[in-house]
Amino acid sequence: MDPIPHSLSELDQLRSALHASEARYLALQESVAREVSESRRIEALLRENEERFRLAFQTSPDAMSIARLDDGTFIAINAGFSSFSGWAEDEVIGRTSTAIGLWADAGERSRMVEAVRQQGSVRDLEVRLCRRDGQERIVLLSSQVLTRGQEPQMLCVCRDITERRLADQEHQLLQVQLRQSQKMEAVGLLAGGVAHDFNNLMTVIGNYADFLAEQLPEGGQQRDDVEQIRRAAERATSLTRQLLAFSRRQVMKPRRIEVNQLVADMDKMLRRLIGEHIELTSSLVSGRSTVEVDPHQLEQVLLNLAVNARDAMGAGGRLTIETLRVTLAGLQTARAAEIPPGSYVLLRVADTGSGMDKETQRRAFEPFFTTKGGLGTGLGLSTVYGIIKQSGGHIAVQSRPGAGASFRIYLPAVEGGASPEEEDLPAARPARGDETILLVEDDALVRETVRQLLCRSGFRVLAAEGGAEALRHVRDEPAAIDLLLSDMVMPQMDGRAVAREVLALRPAISVLFMTGYASSAIAENGQPWPGAELIEKPFTAQALIEKIRAVLERRRPARGPPRAGLPQAAAGEG
Repeated sequence: MDPIPHSLSELDQLRSALHASEARYLALQESVAREVSESRRIEALLRENEERFRLAFQTSPDAMSIARLDDGTFIAINAGFSSFSGWAEDEVIGRTSTAIGLWADAGERSRMVEAVRQQGSVRDLEVRLCRRDGQERIVLLSSQVLTRGQEPQMLCVCRDITERRLADQEHQLLQVQLRQSQKMEAVGLLAGGVAHDFNNLMTVIGNYADFLAEQLPEGGQQRDDVEQIRRAAERATSLTRQLLAFSRRQVMKPRRIEVNQLVADMDKMLRRLIGEHIELTSSLVSGRSTVEVDPHQLEQVLLNLAVNARDAMGAGGRLTIETLRVTLAGLQTARAAEIPPGSYVLLRVADTGSGMDKETQRRAFEPFFTTKGGLGTGLGLSTVYGIIKQSGGHIAVQSRPGAGASFRIYLPAVEGGASPEEEDLPAARPARGDETILLVEDDALVRETVRQLLCRSGFRVLAAEGGAEALRHVRDEPAAIDLLLSDMVMPQMDGRAVAREVLALRPAISVLFMTGYASSAIAENGQPWPGAELIEKPFTAQALIEKIRAVLERRRPARGPPRAGLPQAAAGEG
């Protein structure tokens, strides 16, 4: 036992030490209480955060999963993962993403896991994942290391952006198509202008060759030389028609036809064209296949596509021509074509040839682009494109190298059957005349050529360079004028404006237009007004005289343009 204190001072010291110990005990007890309270608060916060994470994980529309970092075994997935992938939770837990075939490219998974191990997280990786049904999707993937328990885990979040990427690609494709369309439109304007002027020259060359041939004996060398000039002019005319078809400024003569009948009628011709080493098969839709097009132009389309297919199948193959009736419910976009909703007759021309790569497909319809070197003009497919567009249709191409090519032509379907074919009216008089013709042509060479061939056929000719001079002839000429023969495209006053003014002074005059093309600014579907008579340049003397005779013999009470509803005549287009 401790000795009994011997003084009051010692007792006071002992009492003070006791009080100090008691104070320390109370302070320690208060500290422990605070620590317990803080621990409980932290535990509550952890439980609250855990609950928030669980709710966010389970309710997120994105595909979320938790897997072991070392071997990739799934520990948990959310409903979004099941909805995206098609796999139920009990089918995934305990398995790996590789085992269920989730990754379209295993290398993408390896690179993602390595980045997470090195950096702790990755953000917005664009990868390709596969659904249970095999459908491939594009996703943005973010991944983060989780420290839960003794083993590191990996949280992955995937957001499906397939539709967004497809929309972006479609937008980019539309931008490319717009630039291509603008480029081709510019080239088309140039080609159309060149072809128009070239047709004027061919009118002069061809007819003067005929004038010379009439004066030379048959069988002589000079007559043969002139014949070569005429043949060269015909080849040049064919080339300009291709340019006009591409530029969509060709004079079209549309009527209702059955595409099935046209394909059937061309069968023998196409077989001779492609040769015996190529098999030709046709699959034609039953029932109506009625469209409104120029049948000769659609024949040109089939011939050009058949020639292209033949050249792509040098060692032999199969050419398939197919017709279908299709209804498109919404805007559809294919290579080189934006196809509005509607009812169409689909004409498909497919071959088993060498096919085209993406760059060749992109440029396939460009004028002067060819893969045949010096053997090709580069106008075949551009001609096809121009004809189909001018006919109100759409064309698209699908191809792969070594897998052939398929051209799909969509022509608006029309109700009813085919129109009866126009029959040439028999001339009531021989192809000559003594009537008076008012000739209006701004090109001096063409004007003189046409004047000569008219005079040689017995007609009386009043020639004018333009509208003002033509109207002076009309006012000053005391005798009857039987026919106005006018070019369509002239400066200051175009052919339609001339006809309007002339008919206002002399309503009984018949009207015949000459044209190298029908400009969309002053004509629709190649016609200055419904029922107007046109002859294409270049023309022969015989063709022009026969056309004039037919117009004169077809005299009707009302031959002029409608007095209302006409757009203003275009000026300054020469």
